[in-house]
Amino acid sequence: SGAGECANCAYRGPSWLSYMGNLLTSILNAGNSLQAFGQALNVTTNNVGNSQTAGYARQTATFLALPFDPSTGYPGGVMAGPVQSSRNALAEQAVRQQQTSLGFSQQKALDLGVVEPLFDPSSQTGISASLNNFFSSFSALSINPNDATARQTVLTAATQLAQAFQTASNGLANQQTSVNSEIQGSLAQINQLAAQIAQLNGQRQSSGGQGADAGVDASMYSALEQLSQFGGVTALEQSDGSVSVYLNGQTPLVFGNQSFALQGDFSAPQARILDSQGQDVTATVTAGTLGAELDTRNNTLPSYLASLNSLAQNLADQVNTTLSQGVDVNGSAPVNNLFTYG
Repeated sequence: SGAGECANCAYRGPSWLSYMGNLLTSILNAGNSLQAFGQALNVTTNNVGNSQTAGYARQTATFLALPFDPSTGYPGGVMAGPVQSSRNALAEQAVRQQQTSLGFSQQKALDLGVVEPLFDPSSQTGISASLNNFFSSFSALSINPNDATARQTVLTAATQLAQAFQTASNGLANQQTSVNSEIQGSLAQINQLAAQIAQLNGQRQSSGGQGADAGVDASMYSALEQLSQFGGVTALEQSDGSVSVYLNGQTPLVFGNQSFALQGDFSAPQARILDSQGQDVTATVTAGTLGAELDTRNNTLPSYLASLNSLAQNLADQVNTTLSQGVDVNGSAPVNNLFTYG
């Protein structure tokens, strides 16, 4: 009617309010849906943009259905749920184990590659060549024992042989010193990565333990992968989103937003690794780059040096004993040994 009323619309007021309520609910649902799909689009964009980022794992957006109950005012619709990572903890641990094995093998090859030339059988100045020259000089001397030139050739060859042993010994000692520096460098990198992981833990904890930030997640697992090269790493994710890290499953490196530094002790013949409390944890460090360096420093190089000393001593004793049964140029028993050693 002209007055805007209808005789047949007795419930015009409530119907109008219901209509407006439904309209607002639809708008709200549409807005929530657009926001949810907008977040899903951001996740997809991150996946594409970080496809080459170290440590990044593809993420998937999820949606949650909102309750619909007009009697209680629940409007229904959807909203963005938690972002799910495709990261697999078992696969990550397997990768870290392979990184640890690779770190050990590479470091062993690097350290022993420096030692190998000291015992090169094809070298013209090494122990092998010097031994050949030495015995050849005695062979020539046996033809004419009183020949001055042949006698001097023996003395020269003996001097060169002694120098070859000394060169090899000094090379092993120098390599031990070099490995000490390598151990210090590895400890510094381990402590740096542990501090970085502790900092990332703080960021994950501040996000309520959701761990949904793709950048933080990528940085965390990239740091863990780098850390695993230096030793066996056990990483345990906590309920607050932080990751606790242990070296070889025993020595704590990171707990929450706190890191625990390792240190080296070279005051004794055997290099030692100490935890943040000063406890000796050397026996537990058997893998990765640090494990290879320790094994080379404490076991391999000392065993090479012991074998070298044994060879030099046995050679000197055998030669001295043999020569003591002969006579000198004057026909007298030899007064001095050809070789001496400490």
